[in-house]
Amino acid sequence: MFSVGDYMVYGINGVCLVEEICASPFDKKDTRSFYMLKPLGAPAGSVIYTPTDNAQIAMRPLMTREQAEGLIGQLAEIGMLEVPTEKMRRDIYRQTMQSCDPVKYVSLIKTVRRRRADMLAAHKRLSETDSDFERNAKISLYHELAVALDKPYAEIEPYVLEKLETA
Repeated sequence: MFSVGDYMVYGINGVCLVEEICASPFDKKDTRSFYMLKPLGAPAGSVIYTPTDNAQIAMRPLMTREQAEGLIGQLAEIGMLEVPTEKMRRDIYRQTMQSCDPVKYVSLIKTVRRRRADMLAAHKRLSETDSDFERNAKISLYHELAVALDKPYAEIEPYVLEKLETA
């Protein structure tokens, strides 16, 4: 269980701050405890309420500083996603984001980067599906790295992109 003031990864919403643990804001008869979460990078006033025992959405603690540094150190070794057919692309990307796994976020980002280069070489445009999922993977990964490494969010992307360029 998380405590007030803890950061957590909450499904596709990414990094959230536990602002409060409270009774159900929706049903006074519901006896479960709820987290009141503030997603990082979300518009001001954005709040998520979820039961503390919610098993339907992945919730996990953030990476430690050591885990974040280890992930950055292994960027070159992380492979791309396998997408056998175009029809499967959206589902594979969705499953990747729902996994809440930072290594899989890197795989998705690398996959879209390669796809962008291939499309550019063929004088084609990258699909919105690729762009949207890449943006979401970056937001989730970069917020988690920023908190774990105690660095401003704006410093994370250039650092990660530099490491990806050498990968």
